[in-house]
Amino acid sequence: MRGAESALGVERTKHLAQLRDDDVTALEIRVALVGVCLLAAVGVSMAMARSLTRPLAVLRLGSARLAAEPAPQEPIRFTGRDDEFAQVVRSVNALHGHATALTERLTTLEADRKHLIGKRQSMADEREALRAELAEASAHLDRVRQSIHGTFVNLALRTLGLVERQLAVIENLEDREQDPERLATLFKLDHFATVMRRHSENLLVLAGAEHGHQHPGPVPLVDVVRAAVSEIERYERVRIATLPPHAHLAGFAADDISHLVAELLENATSFSPPDASVEVSGWLLESGEVMLSVQDEGIGVSKDRMDELNARLADFDPDAAHDQESGDGLGLGLYVVARLAARHGARVRLREQKQGGVAAVVVMPKRSWRSRPRRPRWSRRRATASP
Repeated sequence: MRGAESALGVERTKHLAQLRDDDVTALEIRVALVGVCLLAAVGVSMAMARSLTRPLAVLRLGSARLAAEPAPQEPIRFTGRDDEFAQVVRSVNALHGHATALTERLTTLEADRKHLIGKRQSMADEREALRAELAEASAHLDRVRQSIHGTFVNLALRTLGLVERQLAVIENLEDREQDPERLATLFKLDHFATVMRRHSENLLVLAGAEHGHQHPGPVPLVDVVRAAVSEIERYERVRIATLPPHAHLAGFAADDISHLVAELLENATSFSPPDASVEVSGWLLESGEVMLSVQDEGIGVSKDRMDELNARLADFDPDAAHDQESGDGLGLGLYVVARLAARHGARVRLREQKQGGVAAVVVMPKRSWRSRPRRPRWSRRRATASP
């Protein structure tokens, strides 16, 4: 019994020792496997982190260089696989290219700006010099204009004085002459002298000077129109139609309005057939203004030319229209008409007639008219032989 128990005990002890050794060996193997797995996990994690941080570091460094100064920097180089980071790198490189181009453009523009600043300064200096020259030229032109106007006025006044003396001599001869033929010749000389007076007064109008007689009272409109007719060369072709009855023109405007109508009549007779008549008529408007019309039967003017003349007459500025009397402007006659009309606030307009020819319409303001009984016929001493 003891021998059997001892043998069983020894055998059981060996078996348990074997089981212990097997368990220890299995545990060591498991620990080794877990360590290997941990090392593999750490390695894989580090590789994955490396694969993420390396492109990010490349992008960070490249972006920092691009933001600092893109022009001298090289594009970002990335040799990894073609993934999202590679697309980002390409986008950053494209942005680098645009930034480089913009930097070069900015450099060019900066150089151009400095060049333009220098040019602008030189142009400003030249502009100041030109302004000084322009001011000097304007002052010289004003002096020359004043001198020319003074010469015009002086020459016109001298001519008018001579014509006045000539008319006085002719009138004395007419009073003493009994021969009808000689008297008719004196009447023609008287009429020519009157026309010469009107031309001399045109010089005063061109110079901007006033040379009208200030009549003490109102003047009948019919006398004003008759005096205007007597101042033109072809007075026999003029026919005076209806005029407002008992219409009297203010004394301060009588001479100028007569001169204005004479210039319109001169144009009408000059640009119409020799055998055609020119009609002068007038109406009293509801507003209290008086409208005079000078109608001819000439060839007329084109619509474009008439529109241009009416525009110039409507927008006439006596101070700025020194060159309107010649060339393609108003012409001497209409220029004198425009200046005289502007002096008294009258309105002048040209109209085309259905039967042919042109009608010049003059509307004179209410302040130029007076209503009073007729006075004896007024005379500007234009011509003793009125039509």
